[in-house]
Amino acid sequence: MFTIKKLALCGLGLWFTSSVVWAHGFHYQIQAGTTLQTDSKGNIQTLQMDWLYAPEVTTVMLEGEDTSPAQQAHTLQTLRDTMLKDLHKLGYFTHLTVQDKPIALGAATTPSLTLQNQRLHLRFTLPLQQPVNLLNQRVKLALADPDATGILSYQDTGHIRVDTPTAITCAVTLETTAGDTGNIANHAWLDCKAPS
Repeated sequence: MFTIKKLALCGLGLWFTSSVVWAHGFHYQIQAGTTLQTDSKGNIQTLQMDWLYAPEVTTVMLEGEDTSPAQQAHTLQTLRDTMLKDLHKLGYFTHLTVQDKPIALGAATTPSLTLQNQRLHLRFTLPLQQPVNLLNQRVKLALADPDATGILSYQDTGHIRVDTPTAITCAVTLETTAGDTGNIANHAWLDCKAPS
């Protein structure tokens, strides 16, 4: 049974839900990873998202749910579907720009939600509505919850990868933004070049 707080944690953009969470000063952490998949010409096809939720929010999300061996898969599938539906309304907290132009993303595909060491691990793929080339372009990937309840961050540049069938090389730089809980490394710049 989902409580108001659980629904807010899923990512619902409903005003009353976010107000309840803010009233309690609740924030939750997500360690993020992103893989940009390209074709041989350097056109970005998809973003593969890999989110690891903090133990505290995992406990809240699973409170009162049946995680017994017989029911865990069903419980996680139900929770996954709710989370992805709500995240879709909020653009999956993900913003991609190339040369300062926003790139439209499609609905999430291939979602999975697992429980690892008492932490929820959400994976999904975001296809680009139209592929866009990343070579010799200013590419920015930014993660942000518009309600600032979820705090998404990259631990280091190793959590942002470019998966390409050719020898494209990319330099990744993290940028921090100021938040209620301190500076957050949630913006990444990519500078990618084709082999000489």
